[in-house]
Amino acid sequence: MTIQELLAESRTALNTMQDLHRRRASENRDFTPDELVQFDKADADYNRIIKLIEEERKMQERETAVGELSEVTERSFRHTPEAPRAGKEDRAAAYQSAFLSYAMYGERELTPEQRSILRTGYNPIDREERGTATITTPRSGVYGGYAIPTGFSNELIRVMKQFGGMLSNCRIITTATGAPLEWPTLDDTAAVGELGTEGTAITVQDFTLGQKIHYAYTIQDLIKVSFQFLEDASLIESELPSLIGERLGRKVNDYLTDGTGSSQPTGILAASGGASVGESAASSAITRDNIIDLIHSVDPAYRTGPNVAFMMNDSTVAALKKLTVGTSDDRPLWQPDVVNGTPGFLEGYRIITNQDFPAIGAGYKSVAFGDWSKYVIRQVGGVNLLRLDERFADALSVGFVGWWRIDGKLMDASAIKLIQHAT
Repeated sequence: MTIQELLAESRTALNTMQDLHRRRASENRDFTPDELVQFDKADADYNRIIKLIEEERKMQERETAVGELSEVTERSFRHTPEAPRAGKEDRAAAYQSAFLSYAMYGERELTPEQRSILRTGYNPIDREERGTATITTPRSGVYGGYAIPTGFSNELIRVMKQFGGMLSNCRIITTATGAPLEWPTLDDTAAVGELGTEGTAITVQDFTLGQKIHYAYTIQDLIKVSFQFLEDASLIESELPSLIGERLGRKVNDYLTDGTGSSQPTGILAASGGASVGESAASSAITRDNIIDLIHSVDPAYRTGPNVAFMMNDSTVAALKKLTVGTSDDRPLWQPDVVNGTPGFLEGYRIITNQDFPAIGAGYKSVAFGDWSKYVIRQVGGVNLLRLDERFADALSVGFVGWWRIDGKLMDASAIKLIQHAT
């Protein structure tokens, strides 16, 4: 039996004793004979289980000590052909196990070894103002939570990428801290060389090197789960990442799509800093000519490669599926992707569905096209989790705060263009 299972049994015995004690105290009387038998049995079970837990923890301490000795042996033989493998997998498994215990039982129930392991993923919470941007920066000695381990994180990121199209198609870079990240920009597509003639000086062509700064805005969510939910480790491992991933994924995609850039990420549709308009369309329709003109509004340098695609709302995809190649050619403009089951292709380019894009309508920007690797998403570490034990205790529930620190910006204005409808 694991320590987690033993802790659950000890908690059951303790709850029995507490219930009996509260009942006796509220009625201002002694225990009845039956209650006394129940109390003594629960007390004996509790003491027995606590002893088993202590024995199990001592065994884990011994095993940890042996593991540390093994690492010393490994270092001493690392230059020999018989050198054992590094223990990264074991450390990752230990962190994931400690994190699961933290999620299920809280920090007070962790062993000293588990606390030590979790400290490697500790992320303090601190906020400071820099201009108009609220930036979260890690500092020591401030209350915080823990980085979600790989097993949780893989599931969480998979879920987040399902909500929208920005996370699954744009370039993502990861930094260790939330300090402002200065990113140089350069658009030199208009500059060309020249034909040299004898005795003639070459023309100097200057270029302008710009700069965009990625901050670290905190996207967060609070989830309340019942004690019964917490008793099932499989639910914690599978459902908790899904719950957090869905909520964070929706909000992150919303900001990366339509964020203003003022104290939040700069979305691809932002009026300032977002993609520029490459084609104008009627207020309530899109034609094939609009699609072709949008494609050719993007510099040819950004029209090839695996990251080149259209992005639009699903209702816009439905509208474009009804277009034909021409008035005398009734073949559909849209082509399905029968192999991968994606939203399909337009003019040979794949389609990305993003539900945070507006539908076709007067004044809206409904379709984007270009190289999505030029929109850069900056994340600080990964997603973090903080357990709140007291906030919902009266409802026999526990709160979990998940947060992710990100920013996003289009780094090259020539790389992605939009269709905007007339008002």
